[in-house]
Amino acid sequence: MPLSLCYYSLMDQALFHQQLDTSTPEDTYEKIRRVFNFDSRNGLKILDVGCGNGKVDGYLRGMGHSVTGMDINDSLKYSAQNIKVDINVVWPVGDKIFDVIICTDVIEHLYDPVHVLKESLRVLKDGGQLILGIPNHFDVRQRLNTLWGKGVVHWDCQQYGERAWSTAHIRFLTLDDLNELLFQNGLAVVKSQFNFMGSGIFPSWLPSVGKLWLLKRWPNLFSGKFVVAAVKRTAGMAKYSQRYVYISDTLKGL
Repeated sequence: MPLSLCYYSLMDQALFHQQLDTSTPEDTYEKIRRVFNFDSRNGLKILDVGCGNGKVDGYLRGMGHSVTGMDINDSLKYSAQNIKVDINVVWPVGDKIFDVIICTDVIEHLYDPVHVLKESLRVLKDGGQLILGIPNHFDVRQRLNTLWGKGVVHWDCQQYGERAWSTAHIRFLTLDDLNELLFQNGLAVVKSQFNFMGSGIFPSWLPSVGKLWLLKRWPNLFSGKFVVAAVKRTAGMAKYSQRYVYISDTLKGL
């Protein structure tokens, strides 16, 4: 596919999400903090790839970290801390600069997610971590929606009017797909987070222990999102190790 077509598709997706501002700094931070403890270290150098309007970056800067936001979204206030760039091309940052890279709700929009992983490996310091998050298009609610003829548009996107011909999601990964994608491109998952998405599917009186059991047993069915922390893979590393299960169906955009 021509680079120009990829570029304009990314522009359209950025505009779409700019118009549908569905997140807050707190709920975005909640999705990533459980796979990486930002409180335990001071002055981290962080790159937020596809940072949107930069809300979570301001939140992290308030914690004392140095954050560079990178996006093509016109709602981002560009400065020395924020770079306007098409992330499908080589990133305008040097090698081995960042302790942490955040890339959430991004690769499902890209024709070439491998490019993001390769660039992440290049700009990560030795020992650095990539935090990657994607929506789960194969949870039980989405499977039921598809069975009932509602198509492939993610259930969370449907509430904002996305349609089959306008949805910005073009990549659909299972948890195994995500782990394999990272592993095949020089990364290994050291921590995974699952979020329960059963609101409206299961009765409100279902106890937390029941939700926890469902999440642990079938994350592909009962997690609305996958968030992982990955490091540069070394010899002998498994595709993934520690898994963290988080029970919440109250945050927007899970």
